[in-house]
Amino acid sequence: MASDNRYSINFTLSVLEKTEASKLIKEQEKQEHIE
Repeated sequence: MASDNRYSINFTLSVLEKTEASKLIKEQEKQEHIE
């Protein structure tokens, strides 16, 4: 049970990291278009 919990936490973290990364990439693209 604990290992399942750990896996789901790792999975959630990786999803959050990907979401944050895609947000940052979109922000950079917007700034590049403005320049």
